[in-house]
Amino acid sequence: MYQKYTNGERTIELTPRAYEVLYAHQGFKPVDGDQDIPDKPIEELTVPQLKAYAKLHDIDITGKTAKPEILAAIQAVEGGGSDGNDQTQEQTV
Repeated sequence: MYQKYTNGERTIELTPRAYEVLYAHQGFKPVDGDQDIPDKPIEELTVPQLKAYAKLHDIDITGKTAKPEILAAIQAVEGGGSDGNDQTQEQTV
């Protein structure tokens, strides 16, 4: 039986044994519920994708169920804003 695993950049599908032997030490983690995390801005992700993203990055979202709450928790940990101005300010300072 194949399962999906991701490192946040790449998603692979393989057996649990192959994962243990080849990919676990490389930062890959199981994807819950076959939920892929697409390569797009975090604000565009769905709630299930945000939950998978949070789990992948070890971000605690306990008690948060609404998209704005989950998104705020992720951004608080990662230090990012939703408008992209934070990156511009960092570059100009």
